[in-house]
Amino acid sequence: TTIEFAKVCRDRGIKVIVLTNVEYSKYLDALHHSKTKLMDHADVLIDNCSVIGDALVEIDNFPIKVGPGSTVPFVGIINALMAETVEILVDRGVTPDVYYNGNLAANDDSVQDHNNEIIDKYFYRIRDL
Repeated sequence: TTIEFAKVCRDRGIKVIVLTNVEYSKYLDALHHSKTKLMDHADVLIDNCSVIGDALVEIDNFPIKVGPGSTVPFVGIINALMAETVEILVDRGVTPDVYYNGNLAANDDSVQDHNNEIIDKYFYRIRDL
């Protein structure tokens, strides 16, 4: 489970960052046998501030709301974290492996060469790369 993975990471000294809806997590009963929730195992807890139920749109004559409200904040937060991480690494003199948008290869062969180098480097570590 995700909780077991978080526990293993923390036991190995790896920081666990959890991005969740804190209000919704508090609202739900814990399903894990430890009676804990993923957010209980976070070193850093980031709240996406969505709504309980993660659905925003009410449809007339339909009992269930639709349209998740967590997608937009999640994508924004993840992209901001990624950009900040790259900036911190560069400031520390580290050149991170950043994959170009593959469409750029249409205009520049070096883009595909760059991306292929990253794929070759991580192929056996990242499934489905």
